[in-house]
Amino acid sequence: MLPDMALFIFLFYCFSVVFLLEASEDVDVNSVKIMFYYGPSYKDFELFDLNDGASLLKHPKFIHNHTTLFMPGYTNHRINSITVFMARSYLKGNFSNFLNLDWEKLANGDYTSAQQNVFKLSEKVAEFIIDLFNLGMDEDSFSMIGQSMGARGIGVIARDVIIRSNGSRIVSRITPLDPSNEEAHDSFILPVIDKSFAKFVDVIHSDSGGVGTRKAMGHANFWPNNGIALQPGCPDVNQSKYCSHTKATAYWAESVAHKKPILAFPSGSYEELLINGIEKYVNRAVPMGIQCPMSTRGDYYLQHNTTFGHCYFIVRTFGRIPCEI
Repeated sequence: MLPDMALFIFLFYCFSVVFLLEASEDVDVNSVKIMFYYGPSYKDFELFDLNDGASLLKHPKFIHNHTTLFMPGYTNHRINSITVFMARSYLKGNFSNFLNLDWEKLANGDYTSAQQNVFKLSEKVAEFIIDLFNLGMDEDSFSMIGQSMGARGIGVIARDVIIRSNGSRIVSRITPLDPSNEEAHDSFILPVIDKSFAKFVDVIHSDSGGVGTRKAMGHANFWPNNGIALQPGCPDVNQSKYCSHTKATAYWAESVAHKKPILAFPSGSYEELLINGIEKYVNRAVPMGIQCPMSTRGDYYLQHNTTFGHCYFIVRTFGRIPCEI
């Protein structure tokens, strides 16, 4: 009886996944655009089609030392505070081209359909990235960052770059920021991020077990303030459900804009760090964020309290703007 039931559940799951993917076949992937923020203001950007990488590379403001592609989460798009916040942080840091993956029209339905559309857009975005490499962009000068569902999305895209190039191309670095939690949704179909998807995968967790996943997915996993809610500066969880979830993005953006190392420690656990203090691990500390060396491996813990991004993720929620970085 039990084997038959297990087989039934397995077949039902497979059928459900196929149905979900087929249900989104009519989605218009051509609506997905690349937003190149060239500055100096976050209002200064240009849109590019995914089949026009050549024009992007020829843009007079495009610098060729490094390029970052950001994929926002389910509800965070071009006019949302998180995308604007990230763009302004990169413009202030002024060391990398900042590209935003504008997939708003594919994420304006329910959570499940948005996940389905990630698979649909992934193939085309992967082809766009491969085209950039073929046109002369150095693989090691390109990285991707994703937030929440976007964190899962960059994993799918990076995997598709490998598949669609027959293994000849691989993204240098992907950074998932508090990847969405598969345990918190009834219909979760996005794959677990694997270390083989890029040369280096570093993950920042800030609401693990809540909106974010509990799983350590990267070569390096960072757990600021134990990686759980409530993160410092966040109000009561009932007032701001997603504040801790967005803190991973704030920590990353802080490292970009301020160019100041945020040190993390290989203590084994957050509790051990609190008991022993940072002095025991200081010689093996590594910076969390943009300055993290690609040779970093393992789990790292830290205490970090910052107001960076506080205006965007807390104050702006209630409409009190403008916000400064």
